[in-house]
Amino acid sequence: MVLNIYYLMVSLTALFGGDTTMRAVVPGPLLPVAGATALMPAGMMLPAISSGTRDAKLRIYMDDLGKGFDKRVQEVLPKIDGVPRRLLAIRYYMRRKSDMRTKWTWTPKQIARYKKSSEYSRSMAEVDSVKWKFNALNPGYNLTTNTEVRTLDDQIRNWNQTPSILAGATELMASCINAIADSVLYLDDPDRASLARFARFLEGCQPSQIPTVAVPGFSQHGQLRAFDFVVRSGDRIVAGTETGSIRSAWDRAGWTAKLHDAVTQGSRRFVGPLASPREPWHYTYQP
Repeated sequence: MVLNIYYLMVSLTALFGGDTTMRAVVPGPLLPVAGATALMPAGMMLPAISSGTRDAKLRIYMDDLGKGFDKRVQEVLPKIDGVPRRLLAIRYYMRRKSDMRTKWTWTPKQIARYKKSSEYSRSMAEVDSVKWKFNALNPGYNLTTNTEVRTLDDQIRNWNQTPSILAGATELMASCINAIADSVLYLDDPDRASLARFARFLEGCQPSQIPTVAVPGFSQHGQLRAFDFVVRSGDRIVAGTETGSIRSAWDRAGWTAKLHDAVTQGSRRFVGPLASPREPWHYTYQP
């Protein structure tokens, strides 16, 4: 009786799960299936779950998590290219829910209002002080930086185009697909417990590749709280903002230390450089 029921379950799984390939059945004693309540005959294997089915299940969990986000995040997620990048973004949005009110990128109206404030004038004066000090300490070279707010669209574009994001996102997606393959812990139609379990797994899962740009909406540049300094000689960029140039253009050439000297001597309002991900050109402005 148990064996017949099991055959029926396998057949239904193959029919409705989208996998019509059945493994050969070798009758034998009943053995417990790990992570399941059913019993299966020794030698019998469950139908393989196709990669398309696993991806679809992951997207269901992602969509359900997305419903709990702030409206601003919900508007950003569809603009992120591909499931892996979107999944990585969801992980960071989960970890920064409490920062939405104070850290989210400014709107054009907020930017315009800020540029009329005395705080903006003071920040520009501090930036100019650092640039003047650097130029004085390093004759023949000059320091430049972008003093415009990095818009949300620019942040989305960076997230979609930066290689480190795709690398970390692909690794994260593989871990999540492997986890939700357990249909006992992660139901195909997620209930509250399954979704909460997935949220905890996703939030705690750390890809080995550290993203080199902030998740869209949470860049410090989005509130003009960070400045990326670039070293130039005339029109030529000597030390720019490319991650691959850190060792050669910044560390070995001595610009990491020289910029730090200029920042610390020229102002008391900057903290840095950014340690993770490491960016010797990135300094945080503290009003």
